[in-house]
Formats: sequence, structure tokens, C-alpha cells
Amino acid sequence: MEVNGKVIGSNMSTEKSKITVAVDFDATLANYESWEKHGVNPGDPREDVVEGLQRLKDAGWIIGIHSTRNTEVIKKWIVKHNLSELIDFVNDNPNQPEGCSSKAIAFAYIDDRGVRYDGTNMSKVVDSILDGTMEPYYKE
Repeated sequence: MEVNGKVIGSNMSTEKSKITVAVDFDATLANYESWEKHGVNPGDPREDVVEGLQRLKDAGWIIGIHSTRNTEVIKKWIVKHNLSELIDFVNDNPNQPEGCSSKAIAFAYIDDRGVRYDGTNMSKVVDSILDGTMEPYYKE
């Protein structure tokens, strides 16, 4: 896929994975404060995330949810909030090559707890975990 004149995802294993974005659910797509508050009933959609995902969808990207939360709970939440046209899959990427694990193959993973490893910063990544500075935004 070409974005702003740059070819992206050329090293991805399938054509579909080149244009797939996997998004976390709690505290990313859905508001989240704690498991005690949102354990059974997920929070409302985060409008900034919905708007961003709509931009990706309009540009031809496949949008998937990759979460530890129960798949059926997420699917009901998507329907409740009229997001069925935006989300292509929940936890099970239909474009996953045979023999792969359950981790969705995607060009990018959007997650409130993600830490980017850039090939040189592992010491900094580990330090942020050990010293407690790597906190989700809702705990800051």
C-alpha cells in the first residue's frame, strides 16, 4: 500500500495484513477507568479513536479489535454503539494465514499499554516498566 508516496508494509506476510490495523478495546476504543467499573459493562466509545479509525477505514484499511476481553461482549458493544460498519473483525482476523498464532497479523497495533521498541531502546523500555513510568494514560 502506498501512503503519501511511501510504500508501507512491504515486508508483511500477506497483502491483507499490509492494510490491517489491530486496535485494543479497553482504554483505547472504549473508555476505561478500572476493571471494577468496566468489567461487565465496557465504557462508551472514545470519540477521538472512532474518528481516527474512520479516517483509516475511509482510506481503505481493515480495522480489527485485538483484546483480552470476551469477544462476544465486544461484538454486542459494537452493535450497541452502531460501529458495525467500522470494525471488520474482533479477535479472529479472517485474513490470518494458516498455521499462525491467535495474535492478529497487522501493520500496526494501537494500544494504551503499548511500548514501542525501535530496535535500539530496549534498556529504556525495560527501565520504564521497572521504574513505573510506563503507565496507561488513564492512571496518570
